[in-house]
Amino acid sequence: VESRGPPLSPTDGAEGWRSVTAAVAARIREAAASVEQEQLPVVLADAKQLTQLLSELLENSLKFRREESLRVRIKTERSDSQSLWRFRFSDNGRGIAPQHLARVFQMFQRCCPDVPGVGAGLAIAQRIVQRHGGTIWGESTVGSGTSICFTLPVL
Repeated sequence: VESRGPPLSPTDGAEGWRSVTAAVAARIREAAASVEQEQLPVVLADAKQLTQLLSELLENSLKFRREESLRVRIKTERSDSQSLWRFRFSDNGRGIAPQHLARVFQMFQRCCPDVPGVGAGLAIAQRIVQRHGGTIWGESTVGSGTSICFTLPVL
């Protein structure tokens, strides 16, 4: 993820998001999830890795949801410097305890032993974002949901 892949090129974020949601449409229906998005920009990216990044985030939302209907939202805005797009991927899932927020971006680190997985999703997401020259972080409240935020370069 960190060093392989084609050169970064103009990539339609909306197209990547459509392919991700189409791939898991049955699971979205099963979770009675609502998925909202604002207009996603064209960014400088590796299209395959951008799709994988969005997929990792959506998969986490589906896995770590609460009993109530899942709500997922992705929105973007330009950074203060105007050189980056700031993405905010939010859900109303279980949330992540403050002491685990940094750890969930490390490979094979898990904070919920009752949910299957190996603890690689957010670590992969972080490596993809870093390869693209961006940063990634989490904001969360236990019992209310999580926002994973990341930046990608503007064309």
